[in-house]
Amino acid sequence: MSSIAANGVDIVNHSTEYYQNNILYDLYHDQPNRSKIPCRYLGLYKDKKVGHIGEVQAICLVRVNSNYEVEILENFALGWNNNELIPIKEEWKKRISELVKSTDYYDLKNEVIRFSIVEKFLPTNYKKISDGGIQGHRYFDLGKSEADKYDTIPDIFLSDDISLEKITKALDGKEWK
Repeated sequence: MSSIAANGVDIVNHSTEYYQNNILYDLYHDQPNRSKIPCRYLGLYKDKKVGHIGEVQAICLVRVNSNYEVEILENFALGWNNNELIPIKEEWKKRISELVKSTDYYDLKNEVIRFSIVEKFLPTNYKKISDGGIQGHRYFDLGKSEADKYDTIPDIFLSDDISLEKITKALDGKEWK
């Protein structure tokens, strides 16, 4: 398992339509066949900034039927959690069902969808100052060996005592290119 997966932040680009739903339900959904490196932290990017970050609790492939019942097709082991499979909680299934129900920008029912489930997305304001936005997703490695590559990432990432709260506070108001 690479250090990105263990200590990284996957920054994902959002359209306005589903950015708010992802925050409201503390979920991120994506196509199942997109190549992604699973990361411990997930940042939501919109309007040239990372506005929220969550710690990933589980990643799974699901199908939600026309009655909004959630079927778990696959559950992925998380490298930062000793490669253990975390059972998908009923409360998480309910959040997935509610997100699909409330999504009006396209029909997610009867499709296979990959969900990253976070306990809570916390706000931050990590601004991109270089020209243009990001396409797709971008990875930031917060591991000790990589921290010096990003002069905008504070020293908190050199500690073994990293938490979501510390990350969002440390990045709040910082800038990156």
